[in-house]
Amino acid sequence: EELLPGLFGVDVGWDFHFEDGSDTPQLRQVTVQQVFISPSLVGVLEGATDPIFGVGAPGVWTLTFDPSNPEAVHQHIIFATDTLPTEANPLVFQFRLVNATAWDGTALTDSGVYTLEFVPEPASLLALGAGLVGLVGLRRRMEGRV
Repeated sequence: EELLPGLFGVDVGWDFHFEDGSDTPQLRQVTVQQVFISPSLVGVLEGATDPIFGVGAPGVWTLTFDPSNPEAVHQHIIFATDTLPTEANPLVFQFRLVNATAWDGTALTDSGVYTLEFVPEPASLLALGAGLVGLVGLRRRMEGRV
């Protein structure tokens, strides 16, 4: 999605899992730790101004469940770039979940590496292709008039 002219982004929501019928999540706290991020990609907490993910950014973000405000753990990271990804050259964010604590206080093992790969969605490619076909047709019509 184009956020501003020449700036593209995607909103990634984060939340804790609740078992059916439970009023407490499985986790009390977890830290998202950046392992790798494409050089032109940054991740900013919705409503904030400074990136938390990106080359030279802190690269860590902790989510903590607060029983007095259970909705507060639902957060959004806006991943933004000025470079459109392609299938051959996607934008990548790799992370681990570290220092997690279960609801009962048990310390949990750090996760393996997860990968978010941002590629153009087929609908965007179709719209882009339709626009390019229209431009080619317009150019051919204009050349025929000269």
